[in-house]
Amino acid sequence: MDTYDAVVIGGGVAGFAAACGAAEKGAKVCLIEKDQIGGPCIQRGLLLLRWILSRQGKATDHPPVDFPALIADFQATAKQASENRLSLLKEIEVAVVKGLGTLVGPGQVRVVSDDTDEMIKGDRIVLATGSLPKPIVTIPFDGIRVLPADDFSLLQKIPESLLIVGGSPMGLELAELFNRLGAKVFLVEEKPRLIPDQDPEMIEALEQSFKKQKIKTLLNKKIISTFMDESKIDITLDGGVKFSVEKMVMVGERLGNTNDAVAPGLGIEMGQNQEIWVNEEMATSLKGVYAAGSVTGRKPCPDVSEAEGKVAGGNAAGASKILDRDQIPFRVLTTPEIASVGCLESEAHHKGFRAVAGRADLSSLDHALIHGDVAGFFKIVADRESKKIIGAQFLGPRASELLALVLVAMRKGNPASALAQISPGWGAGTEGVQKAAQACVRAGSGRR
Repeated sequence: MDTYDAVVIGGGVAGFAAACGAAEKGAKVCLIEKDQIGGPCIQRGLLLLRWILSRQGKATDHPPVDFPALIADFQATAKQASENRLSLLKEIEVAVVKGLGTLVGPGQVRVVSDDTDEMIKGDRIVLATGSLPKPIVTIPFDGIRVLPADDFSLLQKIPESLLIVGGSPMGLELAELFNRLGAKVFLVEEKPRLIPDQDPEMIEALEQSFKKQKIKTLLNKKIISTFMDESKIDITLDGGVKFSVEKMVMVGERLGNTNDAVAPGLGIEMGQNQEIWVNEEMATSLKGVYAAGSVTGRKPCPDVSEAEGKVAGGNAAGASKILDRDQIPFRVLTTPEIASVGCLESEAHHKGFRAVAGRADLSSLDHALIHGDVAGFFKIVADRESKKIIGAQFLGPRASELLALVLVAMRKGNPASALAQISPGWGAGTEGVQKAAQACVRAGSGRR
């Protein structure tokens, strides 16, 4: 029986991060995955969605799209992305075992594939087996007309009309994608605003952009009834709103993918949706077992999965790290692009900070004037006492990429003055980060 310091079950975003995190701590690591390294996010999720978005302009810019052919073209990209991850795992000496991994006892993992049935021992275990769409009794998935967001790539053609239920980042990006591909898109969200926990200006900009793109956004609404005939689905929302669509894509609740991952009777505490409960160190109720990713009960998000995986993997290798969710970025690749991390200026006092903020509008930047993208802003938030950066909100082109500068500064505990001193180069996008940081420093000193 092969023995390892840490065994990771599941090779998606969280599992890959956990394996890398444990290996970086010097542990002998085994990663078990039954399919491709990278998981659904790489094979049919956000990577696919963003790959198509990067290749599509406005709906009127292109002739009708052969959607199955587009998906087939993506497979080479998905394969390369998986191979890149395999190469890195080999480089850091992580053993990769192909098969279905099941935790059958303390430190005991059974791996079954077409060729083998073996046992692997691990001093500590990380469960990163992901999640599955939760079936909806009143609107059952049929794989053809009503699909979970995971399966949007199974559509055989671009529908003339499409309802997306759920305003999560993936729902928002799906709405923009199918709008660009020529579908008439409806988006239903039960909350009164899209992404309500984000900066109000960002919310307003996104909602106005969807309106401009003619994406029909129906907020604070629930589906009351559906009726299907041969050609359409009739939808009724509360308040008497009625319309018809050809297809529906649901972005809803998830079930922890634990049936095959954990043998019965081990005592790992789970919720009603089979999600594994963890503490702030990503530890489960069973000693020596950690969990990370959407198997812990939240909607899939690669940034959160990666952060959880790093903590779980590092702790499985002997560390004692706590997950800091304030340093996990939020990104949506819509138009405009949205990226944020940490505290909003208006909410910072709830966490014991006295906030100051600096802002740079895109319209004031040479970079934006050169490229013609003048709608948006950069905002950096710092604590008045310590001067440390505690948050940032970016709206506009490349927002998610540029946020990386702030993430590094926050994780190092840097003050806003550190970003105020960067040299972006004339006309570079990082100019917005520098100008916002400079404004933040002035605000903290009482100058404007």
